[in-house]
Amino acid sequence: MSLKSKKSNMNTRLVATTSLFVAITFVATAFIKIGMPGGTGYIHIGDAVILIACYFLPLPYAIAVGAIGGAFADWAAGYIPYILITILAKSVLVVSTHYVIYNKKITTWYALPIIILGNLLSLLCYAFHDLIFFGKGAFVANLTFGLIQPAVAIVISFFMIITFSKIAILTTFKEGLNLKKYAHKRIAEEAMHVEQNIYAEELNKIEPSKTDDVSTLKEDIIPADKEEGSG
Repeated sequence: MSLKSKKSNMNTRLVATTSLFVAITFVATAFIKIGMPGGTGYIHIGDAVILIACYFLPLPYAIAVGAIGGAFADWAAGYIPYILITILAKSVLVVSTHYVIYNKKITTWYALPIIILGNLLSLLCYAFHDLIFFGKGAFVANLTFGLIQPAVAIVISFFMIITFSKIAILTTFKEGLNLKKYAHKRIAEEAMHVEQNIYAEELNKIEPSKTDDVSTLKEDIIPADKEEGSG
């Protein structure tokens, strides 16, 4: 398979995986939910799905999962005024956590604080939105009852990501979605191929000279033998 075909297949796989995560985020946010007291929103597992997407997908695709999946969930659940702030909040969640989740080895003491921070920043986006449009009461409600939502997302996503990182087939699948890593691998392979070609050319230069030396030696020996025979 050519390099162009391989890249095309990887892009197709990447888009398909992103679309799958968008769909799961949409369903997990809009339909798998529990209402919070006082009508201050609802608890869902959509944010956990977004964080899991951060483990598998490069940054732009993970942002698309959070922004598109969350926005469509608000639309379906009747929270249309929240669509814009949801796009911002989910983008903040992804950007603030992605580097650690995607690029680093997932460990409790390293990743968990970053995941907690990202969820709190996302919550603050909603809190200040409600402060501006609905007043102090809505702001306080977001910072009290609203803490339940990030707590659920943190627990579920963290343990799911740790589990996925220990499953070989999933880590291999993740590597197959990393275009940048694939590009570096191809560059290394091409560099090795060039080195092999140079080495082969050097061998070809050496071998003929050895052949010439042998043929010259034969020419020196054979006439002498003929002279001995004639005598």
